[in-house]
Amino acid sequence: MKSSSRILFWWPFLFYGVSAWILKPWSLDFPLNDDWAYALGVRRWVQEGQFHLCDWTTVTQVLQIFWGGLWVKIGGWSQGILKISTLTLAALSALSLDASLRILEIPSRTRLLTVLLWVVNPLTFCLSFSFMTDIPYLFLLLLAFTLILKAEKTGSDRWVWLGSLCAAGAYLIRQTGILIPLGYFSYLVLQRRLSFKKSVALWGLPLLTVLGHGLWFHFIHGPTWSSLHSGPTEAWHTLLRLKTAPVVFLRLLSSGLLLGWMTFPLALAFKVPKISPTWKWGLAAYALASLVFVGLIGWMPQLGRLPYWGNYLTPWGLGVPTLGEVEAKAAGFFGWGIFWRVLTVLSLAGILMNLALWGTLRKPMSSLERAAVHLFLITGFAQWGVAALRDAFFDRYVLALLPGFLIILALASKRHRFRPIPAGVGILMLWGMGFWGTMDYLHWNKARWAAGVAMVQKGLSPDQIANGFEWAGYWSYEKNLAALKQEKPLEKIGRWEWLGSRPYQLRVSFSSENPGHALIHQEPYDTPLSFKKQFLYVWTY
Repeated sequence: MKSSSRILFWWPFLFYGVSAWILKPWSLDFPLNDDWAYALGVRRWVQEGQFHLCDWTTVTQVLQIFWGGLWVKIGGWSQGILKISTLTLAALSALSLDASLRILEIPSRTRLLTVLLWVVNPLTFCLSFSFMTDIPYLFLLLLAFTLILKAEKTGSDRWVWLGSLCAAGAYLIRQTGILIPLGYFSYLVLQRRLSFKKSVALWGLPLLTVLGHGLWFHFIHGPTWSSLHSGPTEAWHTLLRLKTAPVVFLRLLSSGLLLGWMTFPLALAFKVPKISPTWKWGLAAYALASLVFVGLIGWMPQLGRLPYWGNYLTPWGLGVPTLGEVEAKAAGFFGWGIFWRVLTVLSLAGILMNLALWGTLRKPMSSLERAAVHLFLITGFAQWGVAALRDAFFDRYVLALLPGFLIILALASKRHRFRPIPAGVGILMLWGMGFWGTMDYLHWNKARWAAGVAMVQKGLSPDQIANGFEWAGYWSYEKNLAALKQEKPLEKIGRWEWLGSRPYQLRVSFSSENPGHALIHQEPYDTPLSFKKQFLYVWTY
């Protein structure tokens, strides 16, 4: 291997290593978003020897708990070691994407920029410093894609078996892993190359995994709260509501905008392609682009803005703001109106260019390239469709579609003039947004947990402190749900009933003013979004 190839191979580890050296995830001994639920499963397995899934989460989570438990057995119990386990998979996911691009013979410069865009994407980067299931799942997704592409290139079914093994592993993190073989399966059907042997190689291991997991869950583990309140029932209720509210259409437009935001550095580095009227796929792509444009503009008067779906991308910064008076939080450029207007323009231009370039991927496309388009996009849209039918829909759900759109852009670079300098500038913009946003997210959360722990050390119970969703979930969920299970059947317990009527005495807030309440404590923290030192405030409830 040439020295330049070695650098291209190892740079994701260097990138995440330097990021970790700055952000110090090993010192972040607290959960983020929903990852407290997976952390509880790891702790129970490692410390108590019981493999029990947390009732809160709807995903299978089995492999997630095994992965985290392996790291805890090596490094000892802490939330920080779980974050390092995710960072490792983030670097490996970048290598998997790079391997797919190598198989497709994408030039090294374009390949580097494409993978770089994947790792600096603010959602990908921020989630890499958590113990959420997104990054572990995406790693197995990308690895499965790489192995199946290898099978298409070499004609060897052993790579298909390995890819389906990754799909089976992905299912044990999230149920949508069963959809991973769908893209390549559809390609083989259209090419009239599907055989019984290939069908078994693609679907055998994932379907056996679904069966084995179902038998274990039903007969050994037992139902969880989420298994009785989500899944097909939730999707059916959502479909019924679509009669009066165009929920999925709005989510589609929002997802397009988010994909435009995540890919604009590469998309806008192309010149607008000319499409001949005889290119049916080109005309279809332009028609779709026009529909997206008209749809997005049509929603503006009703929403006052284009339809972003929050969770990680918010006007208060990057990440999930779970404390009260969030409007008092220092947000820096995230709070600027001009920032959101520029971001919207770039996002809209990015998705329109994506669709236009998609229309240029006509013949001559190699069989390998056609297989890649089917594999990445059909699988991605199938997973998006499942997520779109849930009650709650978050921006991070769009990440399953991102690899497909990156593949489209990489393939387009072989057909059109691609300007790397504008792409590099756009990537630098996203990197700044992701890095500073993640640093801010980690710092105020660290201060939040430090403030809560300081109050516990003064003699209060964690249940007496209103300190955000993760705090309540980590300290109280399993205990309170166990008490509720003694009172009523699991299916009769409401989603938020575990919170109960809580005897709060203190609450943590971003606001420095709370008339009628006494200030008990203030916890300082630094953020790159402000030149001034910031504080979280603990008030009497």
